[in-house]
Amino acid sequence: MAASMTLFGQEAKPAERGAVIAMNGFCGAVGIMLAFVVGGRLFDAFGPSAPFVMVGLVQVALFFGAIGVRLLSPGLERPDSR
Repeated sequence: MAASMTLFGQEAKPAERGAVIAMNGFCGAVGIMLAFVVGGRLFDAFGPSAPFVMVGLVQVALFFGAIGVRLLSPGLERPDSR
């Protein structure tokens, strides 16, 4: 959570920064609630390790999605990025 707020604080325009950080918090809360609901059902159906496996699979999917975005749309390199 702190890493995303730091990134948004750096990249968002000052006039929009508060709204962007608030939306990040809202989406994080929705994600946590969905993980609890789905994870609880998986726990009941498959056992205590199922929610951890679910979260791990979501992380793997996000990792490959991030790689895909980076390869398909690398963006511009900043001169001060060194």
